[in-house]
Amino acid sequence: MLAKWIGLPLAIIAFFLVTNAVSLLVGWVIPLIFGALAAIIVWLFFDRLDQRRVSSILNPPVVLWSLPLPLAWGIVRETFDGALEFTGSRGITSWRIEYADHTRGLLRAVLHFEEILGLPTQEQICPRGIAVEATIEPAESFSKIKLRFHLFSPGMDQETAIRIVQKTLSTLDEQAHQAKLLFNRDISYKKR
Repeated sequence: MLAKWIGLPLAIIAFFLVTNAVSLLVGWVIPLIFGALAAIIVWLFFDRLDQRRVSSILNPPVVLWSLPLPLAWGIVRETFDGALEFTGSRGITSWRIEYADHTRGLLRAVLHFEEILGLPTQEQICPRGIAVEATIEPAESFSKIKLRFHLFSPGMDQETAIRIVQKTLSTLDEQAHQAKLLFNRDISYKKR
């Protein structure tokens, strides 16, 4: 979102710079066309930069946890089974598991919330949602965790969604780290 706000003034500056530079060579109609093209190119560059940032957050890389599959499954299921999230203007909501198959290592969870749009005198409440698809696979003594988040509300405030996704990912990492410490301590205790 920040890239779009940076791109807008830079697009306006590009328009004026190109228009002034070309107007020194030619009349005034052609410079307007070149200035508009320059502004569009600058705006598209920053818009795509923002889209790539959002895409990298919603599609995090595959993570390897040094935990057995049942323990990793329990952590992912526990994180998405009723975990509370603060959504901004409409308060607190929670993740709800729609589908879970521990034999195939698949989980789908949804977070529904509402967003208030418009002026304070003309508020409009819009339903919003974030879905996550988790795939958990065994990989030798590790568990491979693949998460894909989806925003299924057009015009959604992406910053709120990104904040929720980042908090959820950090919660998962924290729980996996704690489980890894407990699991390794348990293994070292059994070896004695």
